[in-house]
Amino acid sequence: MGPRVVGTQLERLVCGLFKVNVAALLLLGAQQDALVQLTQPGTDSLKLYAAFRLASIYPFFLYANFSGYIDMVMAVARLMRLRLPENFDRPFAAASFIDFWSRWHITLSSWLKTYIYNPLLTMSMRRIATQRLKSLLGVLCFFATFFLVGIWHGRTTEFVFFGVLQGGGVAINKLWQIALSGMLGRKRYKQVAAGAVYTALARGLTFTWFSLTLFWFWGDWKRIASIYAVLGMERWCAVGLGFWLIASSALALWEGLRRALMSLRTSAGPILASRYFRVVYASAMGLTVLAFLFFSNQPAPDIVYKAF
Repeated sequence: MGPRVVGTQLERLVCGLFKVNVAALLLLGAQQDALVQLTQPGTDSLKLYAAFRLASIYPFFLYANFSGYIDMVMAVARLMRLRLPENFDRPFAAASFIDFWSRWHITLSSWLKTYIYNPLLTMSMRRIATQRLKSLLGVLCFFATFFLVGIWHGRTTEFVFFGVLQGGGVAINKLWQIALSGMLGRKRYKQVAAGAVYTALARGLTFTWFSLTLFWFWGDWKRIASIYAVLGMERWCAVGLGFWLIASSALALWEGLRRALMSLRTSAGPILASRYFRVVYASAMGLTVLAFLFFSNQPAPDIVYKAF
């Protein structure tokens, strides 16, 4: 094993430690603060702000927590000459809910595709002779497959409903693709879907749907009911709409900034990929982790997925 491989894995290990001990800790504290602010007496504007934070923070906490521990495990495994499959691929860059599940928890979604979706679709197509119905088989199979995502996480009614929302998300996404392709034609649909505005809105909607469905991931029915009662249907709809528009803009700005930074180059290649830059930012993350471990009175959040 060469020094470059060792350096890369040490960098990944430090990144995982930063995600778990710094990012996840701060995000969990912010999410809990938003929950307290939402349920305590206050002005309508403060409650709307708390609702927005409550919905937006948890996906990032879950990502930092889960992917951080995965980074550490994969780095240690690689140093032991074991190659483990990647489990995340920039999921918040996904411009559709189907694409999201090809980027988030990749090992689970790949297993479901191989052992549930593909056999179910093959069996269904053999039994259905009507051509018009065959186009809907993928929708039904998507729903059934990703409904099992909820059941995989737990057999409580909250997780069953979480599965319904995941299955419903990919099924509606597939129906939308079928409908738009039918109206515009496949070539024109691909051109529209590749447009900057369409991509930004689709990315924001994907993030919004995932964020709101996570209420049934971390909360129980009683807590969810109390959160809903604070604002009511009309205001929660307003939160959802505003969340979608803000997420679309913020994620588009992030993607644009990322492209701009990745385009910065020297004669040796991209600056962000250079050895010197990576040493500097890995060192900065490592020092930040040490500072948090020394000064913080709170332990790092335990891995959420240890319960599943």
